[in-house]
Amino acid sequence: MADKRKRTWARFGIGALTWLLLSQPVPAGDQADSMTISGYLADDVSLGISDIDFGDLSTESTTTVTHSSAIRVSAALGLPYAISADAGNHCATCVGAGDRRMASQTDPSKTIGYRLYQDAARTMEWGDAGHSHHGLVKADVGDGSTAYYTVYAEADRVAGGTPIGACSDTLTITVTW
Repeated sequence: MADKRKRTWARFGIGALTWLLLSQPVPAGDQADSMTISGYLADDVSLGISDIDFGDLSTESTTTVTHSSAIRVSAALGLPYAISADAGNHCATCVGAGDRRMASQTDPSKTIGYRLYQDAARTMEWGDAGHSHHGLVKADVGDGSTAYYTVYAEADRVAGGTPIGACSDTLTITVTW
């Protein structure tokens, strides 16, 4: 009797399995397509700069005129970046970082030299690592907040020079990441 029950369950199991397999639709073919999965992670870098105004550069002065300013950089946490400064608009024959010039607004051939430094001791000039202007690039890594970098500026002495009136220069500060 036990053999007969085993055979009945076996027939029933095979029959049920056959019914399940045959009752499913038979594919006539298949077709595939794809989709693109994408996203954007913003590097989230911002730059702010304060202008430098040396004020009155007296022709009777015997001392170097100094001033300071700030560069502000906000960068995402862990994002490496570098800050560089070009040679400015009046540096036709630059060979070194100290060749930046402010030009007279009335006679651009009359200029006054100036330099920008990364340190208070004025030993590390701002530059762009040998592209249009020699000097040092400041490298750092973002921490998610705003970092402040002091720019120490120094204008040449103009003692005994000819007054040239208002003078200026424009240079570009670049953050690369």
